[in-house]
Amino acid sequence: MGRKGRSHKLKARVATAVAVKTPLKKVQVEGSLEPTREQMGRVEFTHAPVRNELGRTIGFAYRRNPLFETMAKTMSIAPPELEALRVYRAAFDRSHRSPTKSCLDFGGGGGGGGGSGRGIPSDIANATPTMIDAKRRLLECEATMGNNVQTMRAVVLHDMSFSQVAIDRFGHRIQHWIYVDGPGRERGEHHDKVVPKSGRHREAVRQEFLAGMRALSRALTTHMSDSFEIWVDRDDAAAWITVGRVAPDRRYRLWGSYDDVADVRFHIQQGNPDMRYANAADARAALDVANQMSRTKLRRLEDEELKD
Repeated sequence: MGRKGRSHKLKARVATAVAVKTPLKKVQVEGSLEPTREQMGRVEFTHAPVRNELGRTIGFAYRRNPLFETMAKTMSIAPPELEALRVYRAAFDRSHRSPTKSCLDFGGGGGGGGGSGRGIPSDIANATPTMIDAKRRLLECEATMGNNVQTMRAVVLHDMSFSQVAIDRFGHRIQHWIYVDGPGRERGEHHDKVVPKSGRHREAVRQEFLAGMRALSRALTTHMSDSFEIWVDRDDAAAWITVGRVAPDRRYRLWGSYDDVADVRFHIQQGNPDMRYANAADARAALDVANQMSRTKLRRLEDEELKD
């Protein structure tokens, strides 16, 4: 075969390979991007309204549920341990999110690095006090994990499964499957699956996760910061005020020490024992009034963070 014929065959094979490996396109659905089939097979997503901290609906979106929330349904994770994981994840998410900051993350100056013009990274130059406080809590959490911090970051913060962490760390092998029966599959269909080199590798990652989670949970209940939060929850019919370790995302919240939060709650319950209100605006007003009456003022989101 001549050189020209071989060249045409090579181009045809490359074109076929590119066509096979092209990822699935995301589909526009109700103003948000639908996750790909691969993404939905790895973690759970919910499609729901997106509200800002003041409770105003600003759109609809698919939101990824943390992988550890799904794992908690099948693993023996105790409530205090699950709460510790939520505190860790919330600190990470808050330290990287500013409601009014452009996703392009431009800083001042012309250095091209997104900084402030004096070598300061843009994530620091544009950080709000809330983000800095979240970064402090994030470092406080990770200080308790010892050698398990990399595994905890991968699983809790980046939603990687034990198998994915094991593959990244130790390598992989290919399992060859032949389907005999099953929905959506033809009898005799072949399928290759990437798995860790050894089941022991996955179990080692699992044990590291459990050790890091338990260390974080113990620290949270003993010597870690006693920071608590009080926030406004709502549904379509009413709003109410809740106290806990960490508020869900996009909630109007105040935070401080346990005693200071308890003092604010005491003032609220003087006028409304069950802390339920007709709407979120009334609940926010009651929370702010009680904070003004308390001995020590709780911290709150900056005005710029509460803008639409």
